[in-house]
Amino acid sequence: TDAPSLTGTGPAAITGINNCAANAPAFDATYAVTGYTDDCGGTVTATLTNTDLNPSSDCGWTVTYTYEVADACNNKLTGQTYTVSGADADAPTGNAPAGLNNLNGCMSEALTLAVFDAAAVATGYSDVCATLTAANIVNYSVSVSGSDCAWTVDHTYDVVDDCGNRLSGETYRDQGSDKDAPAGAAPAGTDYNGCLAENTTLSV
Repeated sequence: TDAPSLTGTGPAAITGINNCAANAPAFDATYAVTGYTDDCGGTVTATLTNTDLNPSSDCGWTVTYTYEVADACNNKLTGQTYTVSGADADAPTGNAPAGLNNLNGCMSEALTLAVFDAAAVATGYSDVCATLTAANIVNYSVSVSGSDCAWTVDHTYDVVDDCGNRLSGETYRDQGSDKDAPAGAAPAGTDYNGCLAENTTLSV
């Protein structure tokens, strides 16, 4: 009728798991019986009785598994625990937009034509724990170079997840130029009274 006894040390805490809270490792019954023996030399088993996820943030979580250890005669040692902890340590992944080409406008209009849309940019990236939005696109800067005949707009930014994991130095380029021919109309001309031989004099 003796419950299993604990020899040595029980299961060590499992730390440093790189994952979201929702993906915390499940209870491991084999690991849970580490350090337990039965006085009759039989097999001992572990049965989970409670799971407590606290804190539950993806940026730092701890799961405490409470369980009982039983021998072959169902003598039980209750209230045993081990913990698993971790956090999301992975930066977002993805690709910058391809950029726009052949935009039509003067260099002074470049920033109006090549608008940076953080929400649209965010759709090109993913994170293991959350959906990225415009708020995850940070540290934005822009530079315009060239001339009216050929200009470029370089957009540079970082992508950071809710835990501060950062993908730095993402960039893409939009390009354009003035593609419009001059507009207007030639003068209407003037009617003169004179001979053809006088045309040079009359037209001056």
